[in-house]
Amino acid sequence: MPSASAPAFNPNYLDDVTITQALADGSHAPVLQAYFGASAYLELSQLARQALATPVNPCAAYVYLLPGLLGSKLGRTHADQAELIWLDPANVMNGQLTQLTKGSDPTIHAIGVMLPVSLKLALTLRTAGIPVKLYAYDWRCSIIQLGQQLARDISHNKNNEIQIVAHSMGGLVARAALKHSGMQKVSRIVQLGTPNHGSFALVQSLRACYPTVRKLGALDRYHSAEQLTTAVFSSFDSFYEMLPNPTITSDINFYDQNHWPVDQFTPTNKQLKANQYLSDQLATADQRCHAIIGDGLSTISGAYKKNNAFIFQCSASGDGTVPVALAQWHGAQHWYIQEAHGQLPRNTFVCQAVVELLAKNTTQLLRSQPHAVTTNSVEYTEAELKELADCKIRWDKLSLDERRNLLEPFISEEFKAACYT
Repeated sequence: MPSASAPAFNPNYLDDVTITQALADGSHAPVLQAYFGASAYLELSQLARQALATPVNPCAAYVYLLPGLLGSKLGRTHADQAELIWLDPANVMNGQLTQLTKGSDPTIHAIGVMLPVSLKLALTLRTAGIPVKLYAYDWRCSIIQLGQQLARDISHNKNNEIQIVAHSMGGLVARAALKHSGMQKVSRIVQLGTPNHGSFALVQSLRACYPTVRKLGALDRYHSAEQLTTAVFSSFDSFYEMLPNPTITSDINFYDQNHWPVDQFTPTNKQLKANQYLSDQLATADQRCHAIIGDGLSTISGAYKKNNAFIFQCSASGDGTVPVALAQWHGAQHWYIQEAHGQLPRNTFVCQAVVELLAKNTTQLLRSQPHAVTTNSVEYTEAELKELADCKIRWDKLSLDERRNLLEPFISEEFKAACYT
């Protein structure tokens, strides 16, 4: 892995320990300001100094912090050097995302956590004297398999008390782990925006019309979003496991091939049937469990098929990615905040609430009831969503902020201005 010397200081390739130290001592400031953004850099620098000055509380439980889907870096390691596929923009531009096709290269594995999303929460916990492990995992794999790996790691951990904080898909990995023996030492689980009953974002991704998928196709010089979907994303077991639960979305069963449009994106019966019973293999909630849920934002919360394509229904019913109804975890204590899915681990109130929940099993910082929402909804066709990024990106025309925000799940005017057809 590259050393932290000036020419080789690439935050994409460095771990949280190295980045935290650089934030605290002010080294490599221009690089880190570009990586995190100017305002986030100032906030993280202060948190890093506080974290390094705070001794670990010997009575505190050891916390595993799990990122969400796309939140772990994937690549290969050669001796002490790392080769990133996800996410090195240069490799994406050069068509290397095809190497992530499941089963094509067994040497590709998780090699760290994407720090822009996870570091603020990790540092907030550390400033409270809580020992934290940023836990990376290969989000292409089955959640059941990932749960087994997490359970094995926890069972080998010498700490007598473990707590888990998990964003998005990470919350499902945590639930899968809890099904295994030896998990009694897990005293608290806090989810942030976890799709406990799936998300329509995965349907959109498998139809090549999710904004992040569109933008990856725009960044890749050699492959379209459609080609990446059929060759790469459709091979990920986790995408099928997180399709909306038909018992919640009764209008359509995404695990029935007959409910899908018939074209090059249609999942196979084998893919659908192999991944439809995830909920049976996840732990149910008990008094240890909390779910922090984003609400009040425009979110795809329904779909139906028309003219051999899906029509997506959007309303102010979730965090922009996961509807409230699909995030709720029966038996867990629910907490609500008006915040976007990807911002939940970066929201100051959420970070402080997590500290309270771990220590006290309750919090005064979040609502215990969802915000009132309107029933008004808008509909989007697949074609309309694909038009948002039917282009290629001119990377050289993007500012540092635009490059950093490239994978946020929306299409900005600045993004479109940097594209050519």
